Parts: sequence; C-alpha cells; structure tokens
Amino acid sequence: MRSSDRLSITYASLFVAASFAFVASVVAAQSSGAPVFVTSHIVEGVVHNRLLPIGGAKASRTSGWTTQRQFTTYRGSPAVIQVMTFGAPGHVTIDSLLFERTTLLPIWERSHGGMTRIVSFAGTRVTGRVTQKDSADRAINLTTRTPSFSGLIDDVVVQSVPLVQGYEVVLPFVGGDAIEVDTIHVRRRERVPTSNGARDAWAVDLSYPSGSETLWIDPATRSILRHVYTKRDHSQLEVVTN
Repeated sequence: MRSSDRLSITYASLFVAASFAFVASVVAAQSSGAPVFVTSHIVEGVVHNRLLPIGGAKASRTSGWTTQRQFTTYRGSPAVIQVMTFGAPGHVTIDSLLFERTTLLPIWERSHGGMTRIVSFAGTRVTGRVTQKDSADRAINLTTRTPSFSGLIDDVVVQSVPLVQGYEVVLPFVGGDAIEVDTIHVRRRERVPTSNGARDAWAVDLSYPSGSETLWIDPATRSILRHVYTKRDHSQLEVVTN
C-alpha cells in the first residue's frame, strides 16, 4: 500500500554448481515476465496499521488505516476481497479491491471518500471513471504491455516474489487514474531489529518515481517484519502493525 503522500558448501565443486544454479534461477526469473508468486502468506482477517515518522520526518496526513481481507471466488477461481479504511482530518476514505489469489491480478477497485473512483481490469486494459465534488466525471482508459497490478496491494506483491538474492522485476501498478512502473529488487538476507528482537529477514526494495519502500520479509512465513517508506527528500516513515 502506498502512503498518502503518494499514498522482500563445503566443497569447491558443489559451490561452483550451486553458483551456476543460483545465477540461472535469477536469470530465468528475471526473463520470464511476470513472476510466479507464492501467495500462501495471504490470510483472512483485520490488521490495524499506523504510519510513524522516523527521526525528524514530517508526519503523514494519513496516520493510520485498517486492512480487512476475506477469501472468496471469482468465476470459480480463488480470490480475495480487501477493504482499506483510511482516516485523515476531515474525512474517511474506503478503498475496496477484488483480486485473484494466485496471480494477484486485480479484477476491480472501488474508492469512496473525497472522491468516487470505479476501476475495472481486463488483461492489459484498465477502464473506469473518477468523480469529484463539483466537477465532471473523468474517464479512465489505460493500456499496458502486460497486465497491471493494483497499488493497493504493492506490499502483497513484494511479499510474493521469488526470494532469491539479486532477483529483480519491473511491474506496472495502477494508482488513482494513472499507471506507474515500479521495480522490485531482492537485495539480501540480513538481520533486522523488531519489537521482538533481531530477526533474520529478506530485505526487498520497491522503487517508484516518488520514492521507495523497503520491506523485511520473514524467510519462512513471508510475513512483513519491518516496512519503511523513504521519500525523495530522504525522510522516512515506518508502518507499525498490530
């Protein structure tokens, strides 16, 4: 999810063989287009999130939100309904999304609050409309080379890519009424401080035009152990979940 400001051998012969296998797996993963996702970490339930400034960073206008996910089916295939409720001074925004559980591809989005946005996804086509108070409807009519993903679940996409050091993939994400091309890069495995002490994790970077995010992902469960936004001015905000 975007923030409101833009609102993962002992013997030489074995070592060499493993190295070639590692390089081959990275090349294959990078050259195969959309990644083969691991989505077993997606669960039903409600999660409460807060966005806290790190150091002297300016607090975000949206300081917290709730994410609720429920399993369903769409045309006979496993799907997920996600509802996110954002609180900000003066209004509440509710973003709803239906997406495929296996491919993470979105089916539709609905947003209600300061504006109304209705978006439908069909392969490489994205259509819909945006309605704002005191203004005419604005049509959404976008085409991508490959099917796009929803910016509402960019964190889920990051959690689901192959966790192989050096893996990198470039994917289109839809946010609002525009498409943005983002890069996911699996940097390395490292220790990360958490409220329960230091944990082993994959550090995965998500980069986009207005900044970047780093998610530290548990190697076994793919749960997010830490999540930090870095804006273009280098200020940082951290997502705290309970």
